Formats: sequence, C-alpha cells, structure tokens
Amino acid sequence: MFILIHLIAAIILLVIACGVILAKTNKQLGALMVVSRILYLVLLVTGVRLAFFTFAPHPVLTIIKLLVALGLIGTIEVLGAHKSQSKVGFRQILPVGLLFVVVIVLGFSLH
Repeated sequence: MFILIHLIAAIILLVIACGVILAKTNKQLGALMVVSRILYLVLLVTGVRLAFFTFAPHPVLTIIKLLVALGLIGTIEVLGAHKSQSKVGFRQILPVGLLFVVVIVLGFSLH
C-alpha cells in the first residue's frame, strides 16, 4: 500500500516538475509549486515508512536514497525559483532530470 502511494506520488511529482518547466505565468508556477510541496510531504512520509523495511538489509543504500531524494526536492525548489525570475535553461533542468533518474534507480534497487 505504501509503495503504491509512494510510486503514484513520485509519478505525479515528475509531471509537476515538467509543468514547472513549461509554466507560462507566475500564477501557474505558484500553483504547481504548492502541489509539489504537498507531494514532498506525501513522499517523505511514505518514504520514511518504507525505509523502516529496507534499512536492515541495505542501510547504506537507504541513506543514500534519502539524501539524493532530499537533493531532488532542493533542486526542484531551485528550478521553481529560477523559473519565477526568468526562463530556465538546460543547466537548471539537467540536475533535476539526473536526480530523478538516480532516485528511481535507487528506489527500485531497494525493493
């Protein structure tokens, strides 16, 4: 159950991150950032719950995934801040995409 909620929230966050990149107005951007922050909370709660099951067999991998996931949250916030001030370029999009891939690979390797 927690895995399903976690995966659905992660997919929605991926779509929201793409929406942040494509947002045309600051009003749209603000709404997307609010939704993304709600998703962060859902992902953190379900992620911590899932970490209880994965910490015993893979403690280092679990800690690395947690740190990379927190880095992803930070880079999405930075992306939103850059987008509100000007257009975003490849230099702002690349870290978000790479961290999404790393979190996905780490998550599937844990379960």
